Amino acid sequence: MTSRTYNPRIKWADEVQQYLEETLGEEQVASISTALCTPPCCTCLRVNTLKATPQEVLEAVTFQLKGSWNSSLPYIHTHLPAVILPGVGPLAVDYSEIGGKEVVVSRKCGEAVLRGAPVYIPGVLACSPGVEKGDLVAVAMVLERPGSDWCGITRGTIIGSEAWQRAGPPNCTGLYIGVGRSCVGRTEMFRLEQGLAITMHSPVFRVPSAQGLEGKVMFQNLPSLVAAAALAPRPGSRVLDMCAAPGGKTTMIAQLMGDKGEVVALDRSHAKVQEIQSLAQELGITIIKAYKMDATKAVLKQASPHNQVIVTAAPAERDHEDQPSVNGHEATAGLEGGLEGGPDSDEKLGGLGHARKEGSEKILKRRKRKEAASIARGASIPQRGDMENVTSCSSPPGFPPCSFDHVLVDAPCSALGLRPRLLQTASLPYLKQCAVYQRRILDAAVQLLKPGGTLVFSTCTFNPGENESNVRYVLDTYADMHLEQQWPVLGGPGMTEEDRLRAAAAAIRKCDKEMEASIQARSPQPTDAPAMDDSAGNINKTLQQQQQQQQHKSVGESTVMVATRDSGWLSSSEAKLVQRFDPRGDTIGFFVAKFRKKEGLL
Repeated sequence: MTSRTYNPRIKWADEVQQYLEETLGEEQVASISTALCTPPCCTCLRVNTLKATPQEVLEAVTFQLKGSWNSSLPYIHTHLPAVILPGVGPLAVDYSEIGGKEVVVSRKCGEAVLRGAPVYIPGVLACSPGVEKGDLVAVAMVLERPGSDWCGITRGTIIGSEAWQRAGPPNCTGLYIGVGRSCVGRTEMFRLEQGLAITMHSPVFRVPSAQGLEGKVMFQNLPSLVAAAALAPRPGSRVLDMCAAPGGKTTMIAQLMGDKGEVVALDRSHAKVQEIQSLAQELGITIIKAYKMDATKAVLKQASPHNQVIVTAAPAERDHEDQPSVNGHEATAGLEGGLEGGPDSDEKLGGLGHARKEGSEKILKRRKRKEAASIARGASIPQRGDMENVTSCSSPPGFPPCSFDHVLVDAPCSALGLRPRLLQTASLPYLKQCAVYQRRILDAAVQLLKPGGTLVFSTCTFNPGENESNVRYVLDTYADMHLEQQWPVLGGPGMTEEDRLRAAAAAIRKCDKEMEASIQARSPQPTDAPAMDDSAGNINKTLQQQQQQQQHKSVGESTVMVATRDSGWLSSSEAKLVQRFDPRGDTIGFFVAKFRKKEGLL
């Protein structure tokens, strides 16, 4: 019988593993990989201060948890309009009462459960025979097969059946995420299209819930609030969010402005624009104008932008289904980031190729899932007529240079920092592609920013090639842009050129040791062999040096390819002005840099 434990292991592509170890260090990559298999230990509940105060929300959440939560109690964040919900885990789970009954869910569904969500019907793939409503079942997740988007299980499969055996039972070892109570029987699990399938009775990670606060709160990763706060938008100003869906940071910006002024939100598909509009309506925000637009083309063509840099590459399109299932906190309370549709996810790259038509089957299914999720958490469903309060009009051809007081570039990225994320499929060329595409957006952002205005650049990755390297690019390319101190400062400093060189030197030493061990393993060592003459020894030494030089060259080339393709990283003083959120801490991996555009320069 499969051991019912939670002990997953992340497998990176070999070239990505090498690159990360060269840039971050072997021990750091190992510990980060372990952390990515677990959810953040604290969940952030953002308070919509247009409708409630943090104290009111804290009192409501504390009252709900009375008698059902015996761990650390929620508290108000010191610097941000948020209530922090401390979680617990990993916990030892007793599987003795399930009677052998199991349910297997998709990876995306399982990752959402790790963040406190129940199991929704679309996430269930297989179930033991005889499962009835009210039964306790073990919940396990299954990963996609290498090089495939399919896990090998057809939805509706009965565990232990002939079809199950023919397909080859999936390996769920180390992927059991707790015991749940079935809300429906096995037949209904696969006959229905939506609704609750399982509520978690004894999860591996426990997160306190918040119910009945729709419109007043939303779950959002803490660094996302920091990025919006760092922008420091003033009431009455004009702000641009260049990669906005589903609108978490967009609405936070509008909230900080007191719903006074104008926030222009861009994204590449009608479906994403609708998500922004829906969230703004739910939170009672009226100053957001959402448009379908490619951020790299946001500058009017007839304008003559200064210092324009032409970059031809763009990230390859990635399927938005590579995100954790919508059956997560966004289903229970609208979590931003790390879940399907989150702006902190590489789903942003999924819309680069094709805009989806409004009314298409995919959009309708997404709308039905969201409505079902809203009903499950007791929220009302916004009617189509209710959207009149949110501005939606034909997209303009673009905007003139120097049109905005503040610009947010929460850029599409490799999303390496999202937690939990049990499958990493990024390749080295893809990491490079992400960095190049981000520069195209930054080029447009600099042109659209007014002199004296602020620009915030953020990602949800710990890849220095998408973070520090792109900050270096902006500073070296635009003389009128400089880094500025952020507030609040909750993350650590950025990485410096010295950090890169130190990690590269450690990687070279590792290569030397591996090469020496390999040569010794291949060399015959008879106990009474005659001594090797000097010429043979010199030849062997020369070959070893050549092999080591080749290894050193490959180390340097892969690092330069992605992380330092221009002028390297940051100086020590510059590194203190950016924020790097380590995924081994209480949050997801994240990066924030704030620029100000100097006045009086052309």
